[in-house]
Amino acid sequence: MSEEKNWKDEEILDIGSVGEDDFDPFGDDDFELEIQQHEEKKAEEKKAAEKKAADKKPPQKKDTGKESPSNPLEAEISAAEEKDAETARDGLLNTDKNVFHCQRCKKSGNSITLYAERNGISNAAAYRELAEAVDFSRLPVPVYHRTEPETPMKPLEERSRIYTDFLQMLELSPMHRLGLQNRGLDDRIIAANLYRSAPKKHGRLYSKVMYELSGRYDLSGMPGFYRQNGQWHMVSFEGFFIPVRDVQGRIQGLQVRLDNGGKQKYKWFSSNGFPNGTKCEAFLHVVNWKSGIETYITEGALKSDTAHALMGKDACFIALPGVGSTKGLEQLIRKLGISEIREAFDMDQETNPAVKASVQRFYGLMEEIGVTVKPLRWNPMYKGIDDMMLNRKAIKKLAA
Repeated sequence: MSEEKNWKDEEILDIGSVGEDDFDPFGDDDFELEIQQHEEKKAEEKKAAEKKAADKKPPQKKDTGKESPSNPLEAEISAAEEKDAETARDGLLNTDKNVFHCQRCKKSGNSITLYAERNGISNAAAYRELAEAVDFSRLPVPVYHRTEPETPMKPLEERSRIYTDFLQMLELSPMHRLGLQNRGLDDRIIAANLYRSAPKKHGRLYSKVMYELSGRYDLSGMPGFYRQNGQWHMVSFEGFFIPVRDVQGRIQGLQVRLDNGGKQKYKWFSSNGFPNGTKCEAFLHVVNWKSGIETYITEGALKSDTAHALMGKDACFIALPGVGSTKGLEQLIRKLGISEIREAFDMDQETNPAVKASVQRFYGLMEEIGVTVKPLRWNPMYKGIDDMMLNRKAIKKLAA
């Protein structure tokens, strides 16, 4: 039994190399040759197996004469130091200037190109991934120290002309158009009011508009634009522009309806705090002023535009920047000779103490200047007058 086992363990011949009927260890002249070939094959297989096992083993660290770290933390620090030293030998990384240069492959670039090279992606993809990975809310806000006074705003006529040309160079995205249509505005009113989507920073349209606009006008004193390194730029947002007009329909400034602003849905197009920038004031907005027609007052330029479009009759709307922002209102009412006004502030004045206090201050101001105020109230499930009128329009459409 033991001899049979020993016979099997000693693989004298690869039986599969000869036919079972032809196997004759005492009569085959090639038997010795086959044994030799078999042994050579086994030796090669053993050598290959040893090489494969050696490749799997981690590389042996060089003996630096230093003692091995006594705990895992020290080992981690030591490994990091060795990696830094290797990086220093092979390349140059300057974090102050945001550049790198590799001594081995001779490649150079900035943080974006380095990230792209390391991950095998394009520079554009690297930029997007890095931008998404950064929590901008934790970054310090840059502060520009002016060496000269802030640039004062251009006169209204110039601002209106430049803003009009600026908006006509832009486009309105399908998403923003649909949002305006859902508010009840048709394409004719959307086009007439010059609502436009804010271009993506440094995108094709952004670059084209800034090149053409700065070549046509001096943008000094224009809120929303600033000059840096000899080039004019615009402050960028994700949203669409709303022109804020005066009694004559001239564009005083621009508001931006933000796509993802959270509680802050609107911002002024202002470059205050930017190099050679200009601050934008909080302007009153006037829609369809005519002497002798009914005048309403509400809050928000877009809301007043929408309410006027849905009103279904000839009326004027005055919009405050916010329910508590009455700067310039007294002067405007006196100039226009308004003696009676319909108050149409949002219905949250009945539940929000701060809004209610602002509305009461408005009533006090109107009493001081001798203007009669008639309140307009509706179902509080519709917050703004535009919401109420849109619902009324939908009901009429269903009843027709």
